[in-house]
Amino acid sequence: MAFELTRILIAILATWRISAALFYEYTFATLRDRAGVHYLGSDGRPITFWGKQLSCFWCVTTWVGSVVGIIAMTPAWPIFVPFAISGGAVLLSGGGRTIWRLTKDDH
Repeated sequence: MAFELTRILIAILATWRISAALFYEYTFATLRDRAGVHYLGSDGRPITFWGKQLSCFWCVTTWVGSVVGIIAMTPAWPIFVPFAISGGAVLLSGGGRTIWRLTKDDH
């Protein structure tokens, strides 16, 4: 039982960390640009499907969580441990507040 809870906690923290990287970090700016985050319609929102998905933190967590959840059910799940450690460290250092400020007006 503890093993399963550990795996779930690792998956949750890894989902948050990977999602925060995709949504916020400069490293993934080219990916966001190619997805169409900056191609805006008359309503000021992205017009491409992936642009819409990557401009919404909550949407990013859904997509990343889906992939992480599937992989977490396989023997490859330990691959997420470094992301979980990083996610926990970022959250403990207050990094979650930065994402919250950026997303509070999204939905």
